[in-house]
Amino acid sequence: MKYFIYRFSPESIGLQPANQLAIVCPSQQRQNYLSVGFAEQQVFTVADFSLLELLLFFKSQPSIDDIFSLDEGLIHLVGILKAIFTDDKNAWEIAYAYKDKKMMRQTLAPKIKQPSLIDPCATDALPAKFIIKPRREDSGRGVAIVTAVPDYFNSTEYLLETVETFDVMFTCDGIAINGEIGYFFSHEYVGNILAIKTDFFNLIRTNSHYQSNDHLIERLEAATQAVLTRLGTDTIQPFHAEFFYRTETDELSFCEIGKRFGGGQIPLLVKQAFNFDLLATYWALVNNAAVPQVKDYQRSPTCLAVTLAIFQNGRQQAPPEIAVPLAFFREYPQQPARRAKSLADLRYLLVFCLPGNREFNQTFLSLRGYFEHEQRK
Repeated sequence: MKYFIYRFSPESIGLQPANQLAIVCPSQQRQNYLSVGFAEQQVFTVADFSLLELLLFFKSQPSIDDIFSLDEGLIHLVGILKAIFTDDKNAWEIAYAYKDKKMMRQTLAPKIKQPSLIDPCATDALPAKFIIKPRREDSGRGVAIVTAVPDYFNSTEYLLETVETFDVMFTCDGIAINGEIGYFFSHEYVGNILAIKTDFFNLIRTNSHYQSNDHLIERLEAATQAVLTRLGTDTIQPFHAEFFYRTETDELSFCEIGKRFGGGQIPLLVKQAFNFDLLATYWALVNNAAVPQVKDYQRSPTCLAVTLAIFQNGRQQAPPEIAVPLAFFREYPQQPARRAKSLADLRYLLVFCLPGNREFNQTFLSLRGYFEHEQRK
């Protein structure tokens, strides 16, 4: 039996039931898993998701072929469980290399171009500005550019690293099979992610270089493969990698990677632009008794798919008006006293498609008034 550990609803991950797949979830999510087709005996609940509780649960299970998760908050614990209860004894090390950003940097150095770790105790002169980052958080929580080591810094919970010079960030998403990329898609952020704390919006779009610079897409795929190879992978593993890019020098630099699908509705962007169901493909691979060959798929987009994320700004916020049909719209509860500190502090999330770069530029220009005025009211 394969055990999937997940604390959230199956809706957002396109979960597909199978006879040899069991679920470990909170009691309040049990009915949600039953409603998508799992049998009563396939859905297990635990009192909490501490390592001890999970160890006791799996100790009582008679047959364990695999333990896995798409829950980034549990990736390291799942790696420990997999190393103990399956034949994959290196699973804990692989999991921590994706979860702990300091271990990630150390594992990839010096072969992968990336920001350099800073040891304030061993450095006589710190850079004029540098990054402080929690070692095991996601969604940009706690990441900040600083000019001095903050009082709260400790090397157990945080790392310090150099600031990369870049003008765009690319994302690389897909599925690796037996350590090799089987399916690959790239997107880009419009603007600096750290700017959400002051601008309160972020855009993710199909990579603008698909039509104009296929070589850059190939370089991104090769760079992602190099990272996956050095960190190691599960037999079937989704990935969400981020790279800095400096147009002036044509340089790519690795930011970080997760053992999961990208947020911001990236699987839906892939479905809209590439006519490829990333989630359905993943579950078909997971539920297969044998790992199949990679099937042909559409590697170039037929349109430009966009996610527009609006973040909490501490004020009343109306949704933006988009003059095209929406593929997805979600409103999050207004929190008038809260200003966004990470990508998790959402107010609105919209997905739509455009024919190409020209239409994207026109739409972005039409939203300028909203970004500059509505978000500042």
